[in-house]
Amino acid sequence: MQLSKQKLRFLTTLLLVCAASPVVGQVPTGSLMGSVYDRTGALVPGAQLVLSDTATNVLRATTASPQGSYEFLQLRPGTYDLSVEANGFRHTVERQIVVNVGMAVHLEVTIELGEMKETVEVKADPPVIEPDKTSIGAAVDPRSMQNLPFQDRQFLNLALIVPGTIPGSPGARVAFTPVETFTVAGMRN
Repeated sequence: MQLSKQKLRFLTTLLLVCAASPVVGQVPTGSLMGSVYDRTGALVPGAQLVLSDTATNVLRATTASPQGSYEFLQLRPGTYDLSVEANGFRHTVERQIVVNVGMAVHLEVTIELGEMKETVEVKADPPVIEPDKTSIGAAVDPRSMQNLPFQDRQFLNLALIVPGTIPGSPGARVAFTPVETFTVAGMRN
């Protein structure tokens, strides 16, 4: 009997440790990364970058690496402005950078030679393709949620409007709900 109590304690401890660990795949953040270049296409190391959340005015700062690259990780979904400064270059501001949940925005910034007193403003239009990532993600906007007819008023059915999502096996259900399962990008239910 003693051996089974030890096994039970071990399994209980293991279960508690696993339940307390964070789920990494469900972090509701995005990121912004890229490189800083001059007009000739040369990388600009040591550039000072300040990212400003336009909704809350929260600032985050970083310095470009010796290779001229930068990254801002774990950003709250929203719209941002990016300010870039370097010695011998004009102050440059990239505006209206949109970061969604699970999105890795790749933005190359080009700064021009000149005095730091001058400012160049650019409205950012990041590419739709994310070359650094091989996953699928989507954000459902409130307007589409309000305009959809829900027969059974189950919020999990919103997953079916995301591209790459199809209804799962007939008769299979999500635990404790009347909602049928769904498959995302060919994975299991």
